[in-house]
Amino acid sequence: MLKIAPPPGSIELKMEREFPAEKEEAQDLYLAKPEALAVDIDGSVYVADIQADTVYKFDRNGDFVFKFGRPGQGPGDLSAPMRIFIEDDHIVVLEAKNRRLQYFGKDGKPWNKIIKITHSQPNAFQSGLIYGTPMVQGKSEKEYLIEISSEEGRLINKFGDPIWFKFDAYILNNTRLFPGKEKTISVVFKHLPIIRKYRETGELISERRLEYEMSKEKERYNKEMNANRPNTGGAYIEIVHQADMTENGLFLYDYVPPRIWIRQADEDGAVKATYWAHVGDKYSETAFKVRRENGAFRFYVLESSPEAKVQIFGIK
Repeated sequence: MLKIAPPPGSIELKMEREFPAEKEEAQDLYLAKPEALAVDIDGSVYVADIQADTVYKFDRNGDFVFKFGRPGQGPGDLSAPMRIFIEDDHIVVLEAKNRRLQYFGKDGKPWNKIIKITHSQPNAFQSGLIYGTPMVQGKSEKEYLIEISSEEGRLINKFGDPIWFKFDAYILNNTRLFPGKEKTISVVFKHLPIIRKYRETGELISERRLEYEMSKEKERYNKEMNANRPNTGGAYIEIVHQADMTENGLFLYDYVPPRIWIRQADEDGAVKATYWAHVGDKYSETAFKVRRENGAFRFYVLESSPEAKVQIFGIK
């Protein structure tokens, strides 16, 4: 297990609140298997539960507002909701089993607008464009990291050369996409210490390696564990567990017991600040979001273990 102390100049966080609270739990409102998290401009929090086929809405104080969705395949039904995208006046939910994007109002009512997924898995959604991450098999020179489709599902562009590996090409090309300013896309590799930036027309703008101590230690571990492939190995730890992007840049989330770690970087991946909080030795999460409220950052973490909660961290 890695043992890394907070570096000089890093910023300690404290948990400000978590929910659902005991009063909701007393009314049998539990999160079963929360998978996705979104926060709107008002600070309302939406949680998609992949087991309950339900999206829950909480207000900025963490109080339960309402829930929507039910198992099924029709309008308003959900089947394994795994991601939530917030637009100005509506919510878009990605359903894994129904393979579709479904639109809802901020009141939770379905708009009867459904987009069937015909290309790669949607990874980001912005201004009517769908940004997907194709599965990289490592068997063809005509594979790509990014696909952009219209709201109607029409493929607009595909680009981005995967990193070539003889083994485990899909895992090592597992990425998160973040549409940015001036029609750019930041690409965060989860198992490699690499961040790329592209134009939406396909040109590579930059590629940067993450050079902080923890990324180096994790990369070293992955190389040692897989040095004798194909006879042994095949196990990789994530260098970046989760990520989010705001107007303040990229935020890279990690967990190395007993702390969570958040690194603030620019869109090219240069780390500007490090935040951390003590959470214990048995902790896991499925989603992460960042908001700036009253001049200070708030970090929203969707904890999946040991409890299923939304936790909000601020500067201590």
